[in-house]
Amino acid sequence: MAPPNARQLNQPPSVQPGNRPPPPKSESPSPRNIENFKLTNNVKLKIKTFYTKLDQTSAKASEIGGQSFNLGGEYMAQAKAFFSARNLVLDQSDAPGTLPFEGIVNIEDEGVLARIRQLAHEMVYEPGRLPVIFCPFPPPVLVPNTTLVNVTYGVTTPWPDKGLKYFTYNGVSWLPFVLINTTVRDDDDMVLCHEMGHAAGLSHNKVQVYGEQTHNVMYEEPTRDKIHCCQIAALARAYFAEPGWPLTNEFCLNCKPIDSCVPLFGSTIGNTRTP
Repeated sequence: MAPPNARQLNQPPSVQPGNRPPPPKSESPSPRNIENFKLTNNVKLKIKTFYTKLDQTSAKASEIGGQSFNLGGEYMAQAKAFFSARNLVLDQSDAPGTLPFEGIVNIEDEGVLARIRQLAHEMVYEPGRLPVIFCPFPPPVLVPNTTLVNVTYGVTTPWPDKGLKYFTYNGVSWLPFVLINTTVRDDDDMVLCHEMGHAAGLSHNKVQVYGEQTHNVMYEEPTRDKIHCCQIAALARAYFAEPGWPLTNEFCLNCKPIDSCVPLFGSTIGNTRTP
């Protein structure tokens, strides 16, 4: 089971804005980071969106804190704009499908995850597309002995850090798929981009890059508005990317890897060797 992409709310005074601990240490500036790297040709990132029956109207209106949001639309628009600047084209297949699943989706229960994925498969079978399922998660929980609340915005299964390419339950295996929580809104609307990175095999980025005030897309906290060359390569080579994008010696030499990419590429990026 993939650990959720959780964030802590109701932070104590010690970490309130204006009194936060210093951000993670930035990498030294280097042309090998290729900060403004983009693909020479467009590569489609193909997804298929679904909503559970309880949330069949969530694409149009999610009631959060007394406000109404086009939650699915906001996340899609953010992902399209973010990826298009790198010649990654978000490609959504037709209209969202409504899955016959009612109630809260327990993201800790692999049986529930397997059922949700099977329902999506039975509704639409489109190989080479990443299923993105919008559904309500369980309510946030209080962290024991603190005033903090953990809230999960999205989950990707399987979790890439485990080195698994498939989510397997009762002998049935699935390629990575994404669930997005419809009961809360992500602070920077980047949860879809973040989870698609996980589906492409990227882990969390622990070291901040490109300066002190911006966060990488695979960082766990907002605001995330940067993407590294090796992360673009991962997305362009994902099972839901079309056409596939080959690694070249020139790219491998000039793209210095960051921690988010190491589990996926190992020592390939940053060297002249190509797989």
